[in-house]
Amino acid sequence: MALNLIYDTPMKTIYDKEASLKLAGGNEDLAVQMFDMLRKELPELQTKMNQAFQDHNNDEFLNVVHKINGSTRYCGVPELYASIDTLELYLKGNAPQAELIARFLENANVAINELLAFNPGSST
Repeated sequence: MALNLIYDTPMKTIYDKEASLKLAGGNEDLAVQMFDMLRKELPELQTKMNQAFQDHNNDEFLNVVHKINGSTRYCGVPELYASIDTLELYLKGNAPQAELIARFLENANVAINELLAFNPGSST
């Protein structure tokens, strides 16, 4: 389970179906479509994000993190949203430190992996 690094407590909700439905304006088909699209795109985005970090390609790293963050805003995925939003906000701040970036990136990777392994039929 990923940590919410702001509060240093475990996040518990991988997928919030009610929030997803609300974000889709009550349209269940749209909510499912957005969630499925996020899960389909995440493996490639995760690879690009990690590669950009390893290559010290800061512009690409921020671009991919921003894309993931934008995608999470409409899917009811609070754990991933919290971790990737924290990473993006930190990257946009003044003089980010490599050690903290690595910590936030690790947390985002955990949240991505948990979402990819998540069974939408389960309750969390």
